[in-house]
Amino acid sequence: MKGQIRTYERQGRAPQITKTDRILSRLLAEKAPALKASAASLSTHGVRAGFYSDWDEAAFRSLEKNGSVLTDLCPEWLTYKNSESGIEVDPAVDMNRIRRVFHSSLMPVLSNLDGSRRVPEAVESLAQAGTREQDIFINDLASRLENVEAAGVVIDWEEVDSGEKGELSVLVARIAKGLKAKGLETWLCVTMDSAFSNWDYDILSPQVGRFVAFLHDENGENDTPGPIASQDWVEGWLQLIERTGNPGQWIASLACHGIDWDEGSKCGQIVSFSDAMSRAGNAGCKDVQTTEWELNGTFSYYYEGKAHEVWFLDVVSFANQWNAARKVGVGGVAINRLGLE
Repeated sequence: MKGQIRTYERQGRAPQITKTDRILSRLLAEKAPALKASAASLSTHGVRAGFYSDWDEAAFRSLEKNGSVLTDLCPEWLTYKNSESGIEVDPAVDMNRIRRVFHSSLMPVLSNLDGSRRVPEAVESLAQAGTREQDIFINDLASRLENVEAAGVVIDWEEVDSGEKGELSVLVARIAKGLKAKGLETWLCVTMDSAFSNWDYDILSPQVGRFVAFLHDENGENDTPGPIASQDWVEGWLQLIERTGNPGQWIASLACHGIDWDEGSKCGQIVSFSDAMSRAGNAGCKDVQTTEWELNGTFSYYYEGKAHEVWFLDVVSFANQWNAARKVGVGGVAINRLGLE
């Protein structure tokens, strides 16, 4: 690879207006919602969570090294993608190995993923179902969490229709209430896009323990090259969170990875910070670039005749974003995800 990789200098880049920029601008321009303050009981300590993928050995090494400073670990473990098969457990996730090195609060993630694809239909059907079907789901979820001595669940349901009468929010609030009765907590992941306004925070706030704001994916691997989480984009979403009830009920999920795009391709490759630096070093890049509006690192190189554009997040971008989040009074931070930092 070293023999085929070399650096090249890109021209200066002007800010691009992305789809999420337009959504954010529209939401900020709307009248601030008059939402009630949260009735949920918040712990006095700040959350320091880490999202975790057990298939990545780098994640386990990071957990071994840094687990003692985390208050919560969020392993990808549960999925709900088919109403007939119900909640499924990833058999490849070794909870015993996790527990040997991590002794604090375990908050497994419940997604609607089928491989890398989101499957909304099962969740939408559950939201429209009767109380009997929903109670079966809640009891099954609680049983699975109790079996691994988890403190609760992190719901990450994306690309799901909210329903004509907000049935999705009603469902999540009902799940959270049911789990709370069993001494289990519920966190809800919120993506920073049009789905932000799909949730009814008045219904959810009294029951959901925490909202997890995914303050990344301004440009994801399936988008055109650009910053993963530019500073002004992050601060714009934080302004919106500040309007939405109690910011202390929110956790800022901050990323720590890079994305490498081939020239002319909309399909990028997620890489760790270490991978990004290796590619820059092998290409002979003398420095990386940032601008005031982005504050994300970027560099370019050639490999096998193709130009590549890399954007990445690091400890500096993390500090900038975390300082901005603290200013609005969020209740904690989550690294998304361990092993990529």
